[in-house]
Amino acid sequence: IQKARLEQARRRALRTASLQSLTARAEALQIQVRGQRERLALAERRVAIARAKLGNEREKYRNGVSTLDDLVRFQQNLDQTLIGVQRATVELRVRRAELLKVSGVLHADLGIQVQ
Repeated sequence: IQKARLEQARRRALRTASLQSLTARAEALQIQVRGQRERLALAERRVAIARAKLGNEREKYRNGVSTLDDLVRFQQNLDQTLIGVQRATVELRVRRAELLKVSGVLHADLGIQVQ
């Protein structure tokens, strides 16, 4: 009887430790998701700025104030910021999927029904 009680206590302790570990992981992932959302918003603002700079540079080029090299440099800057938005979007989706997986609701979010 004492062995059974010890085994039961050990299993309870393992469940508690496992639950605490999952809770801590979920909280960490929530923080990462929030941070990634902020990084995505920042990347989107950078795209808006890069587009405005490119538009300004096009006007300068039309007026003969700027060179084609300058215009290409601003276009490359815009391209890099767009790539940054894509990377931030992917990272956000990965973190969100990890959070849903740890929370045990990833299947529901994807529309999968478990019977």
